[in-house]
Amino acid sequence: MNITMSADHAHDTPNNRHIPIYTYVWLLSLGIVSLELAGSWFSGSRALLADVGHVLSDTLLALVPLTAALFMRAGVSKKRVAFLASLAAVALLVYVGLHVGGEAWEALMGEAHHEHEVNGLMLFAFSGAAAIMNVFQHRLLSRIDPEHHHGAHKGLHFHVLMDLVKNLVLPVLGLLIAFELLPDHADLWAALAIGGLLIVRAIILLVGILKRR
Repeated sequence: MNITMSADHAHDTPNNRHIPIYTYVWLLSLGIVSLELAGSWFSGSRALLADVGHVLSDTLLALVPLTAALFMRAGVSKKRVAFLASLAAVALLVYVGLHVGGEAWEALMGEAHHEHEVNGLMLFAFSGAAAIMNVFQHRLLSRIDPEHHHGAHKGLHFHVLMDLVKNLVLPVLGLLIAFELLPDHADLWAALAIGGLLIVRAIILLVGILKRR
């Protein structure tokens, strides 16, 4: 009887139960990448295109806690997995942030940036839809028990919340451009800001890692 109870308990460990949640979050990130890629094509928004790289990092980062859960399920140290996974997330954020910010800066310094055209209404529609998907991600991650909020989970959840804030700002930018309250090349400044945001988030995550050492 005790053997059966132990087997049932092992089969239903918190890490096992959390794997589907991280999987759904990852699938939603893939959906956001596809949505914003289409949106950047139809709107001509460089900010939305930059955010494709941003959300792609989300998609990869969403695999971190999922991988951590799988390794911890196999008996690997939770602390070790979370530390290595969080470092990988920092490296990814820095790389994407420098790439996105560099391209936006190069475009702003070019002579043709005043010819940059953006369909503000398309930007509004696609970034607004992405924000809705971020809300679903947040609700899913909030279902994880606080005692299992390892570094990789906290990094991912913070990432999703920041994405939600950003995806609430981009629809406003789209409306301002659509009604000609801002020039179209304001979209390039937004792309630059997204790159900077990634670097800031990488620094915050790195500080958190060092504090836990």
